[in-house]
Order: sequence, then C-alpha cells, then structure tokens
Amino acid sequence: MWDLYLLEQRAKGLSPYTIEKAQRSWRELQKYRPCEPHELTRELILGWHAWMHARGLKPNTAHSHAQVLGHFQHWLKARGALTYDIPAVPPAGKPSRAVLTPEQALAVLDALSRSRQRVRNRAIITLFLATGLRLSELAGLTLADCQGGLLRVRAETSKGKRDRVVPLGIEAQR
Repeated sequence: MWDLYLLEQRAKGLSPYTIEKAQRSWRELQKYRPCEPHELTRELILGWHAWMHARGLKPNTAHSHAQVLGHFQHWLKARGALTYDIPAVPPAGKPSRAVLTPEQALAVLDALSRSRQRVRNRAIITLFLATGLRLSELAGLTLADCQGGLLRVRAETSKGKRDRVVPLGIEAQR
C-alpha cells in the first residue's frame, strides 16, 4: 500500500523532495516499530509520536513526520483500508494549557486574601480568571478601558495588534 501511495503522489506531480520526505517519515516509523500499513493503529501512531519527542527530534521535525503519516492515513481511509479514526496529535512544542478548576481558582483567591496588597492582587487574578486576558493586556489597562460591563483592550497591548472588547462578568466588575 505504501508503494502505491507513493506512486499516486508522484502521478499527482508532487516534487521529488516531498516524496523523499514521505519516505523518510515512513523509515522513521519503521525504526520505532516495523509494521505494514494495515497494522497501523491509533495506539501505534500516538506511541510513535511520543517516541520521536523522547528521542529529541526537534518539534517541527516530529510534527512534519506526523503530518506525512496523517496524509497517508487519510489516503488509506478513503480506500477503506483503515477502520479507526485518525488520531489528532497535538503539534510538538505546544503543551496543552492547564486550566484551573473552580475549586483551585477559589483557593488562589483565598490565598490572596492574606497578602498585604490583597485588594489589588484579587482584582488582578479575578480579571485573569474572568476574562482570559494576557499579562501584557492586563498591564496596559486603564480605568477608562472599563465601561458598562465591557473591557476595551487596546491594539498596542493585544497579541493581534487589534482593539478588542472583552465582556466582564459580575465578579470581575466588583
């Protein structure tokens, strides 16, 4: 199946570099665990991805290999040769964001109630929790930016360099 896939990709006019890249990716998978295309499983793919990271491959390289294999899996699925859903592997170097549970958020706010600058600190943390603002956005706020339950984030402090409006919840308005 792999050879047929490569032939089809060549017939589509993909560059020799792209074909060689695909072959390198397949060889990488074979280093992890020699297998045939019909033996690909969700667990194998996820394990291979973790193995590449553990070996110290640069994040973009590991992600590139995973993308090539993902294209191959889609090709297999379109031909009925794959029976499982293709796993979405998060890009390397982008750890999943940890989110506080409501209990953890309350514990943080409770701990702040014992600090010398508790009112200021509580306001800062409450705004972070309620709005998802970035530190640079929060640092650039003025009282004039907060009006009628809305918070205007100015372009010079926002990531996309565009003004945006963020709704303020009741707790954040206090």
